[in-house]
Amino acid sequence: FARLLHLQADLATADSLQDMLNRLQRWARGFGLAGATVRLFAERWNIGAPSDFTHLALTRSAFEPFRIQRLGSEQHYLGGLNGPELLL
Repeated sequence: FARLLHLQADLATADSLQDMLNRLQRWARGFGLAGATVRLFAERWNIGAPSDFTHLALTRSAFEPFRIQRLGSEQHYLGGLNGPELLL
């Protein structure tokens, strides 16, 4: 838990979205993971073209089945993902 708090503090001090993504990658690799991904709801974030972050966009309609199946009434999910969920 303390590591997550440290990560949150580190991400909050990022100078830009790209800096935040780089910090998240370093954190994930520090645990031996291949990396980490952030997805942002397209209608809430200004990441459309010509932004360099269009690959982070996620529509609510694409997310809704995952939310219903995995999250239910919870705010978070810690567990494995199947193929279609990984493609979100």
